[in-house]
Amino acid sequence: MRTTLLLFLSILVVLGCNFSAHAQSQQKEEQLIRAVSNAKSPQQRFEQTLVLGKYYLSNNIDKADSLQEELLNDSRKFEDSLRFSALMYSAEVSLIRGDLDSYFNTILACQPFLNKLKGDEVQYTIYRHLGFYHSQMQEFETAKSYLRLALKKAKKIRDISKESEAYQHIALN
Repeated sequence: MRTTLLLFLSILVVLGCNFSAHAQSQQKEEQLIRAVSNAKSPQQRFEQTLVLGKYYLSNNIDKADSLQEELLNDSRKFEDSLRFSALMYSAEVSLIRGDLDSYFNTILACQPFLNKLKGDEVQYTIYRHLGFYHSQMQEFETAKSYLRLALKKAKKIRDISKESEAYQHIALN
């Protein structure tokens, strides 16, 4: 009798925690949607939609996928850094979905941003994805050179997680 009561109480606690986590997640989503609605300028609306999309990448890939085309089309109106962010978002969605053709096309479309955007973070991102692309195409020497450039940028910006990610891709190449 006592073990049954303890089991029942533990199940109630687990269900209560699960409900609380779901409620917090839903509250975060509603807050992000309100931020998109309350944006004053088209650029702010685009940036808030991108933030919402990144939230959906972690929590609901179907909703993330539904924002993909809207973000890509709207990004053409804005500066290169926002266009790059939209392309990378699209690439991440495609990779999660397993659509490698779309992912590869998007990564190749990001290549001109190496000359346009000079930030080390941007260059690291492009080099790492290009390294992955060439590795998948079995162009191992090209992949190695891009991944070494990504590692160099990661060391320059002193980001240990990016550095380890670059090492991981080099090891897998």
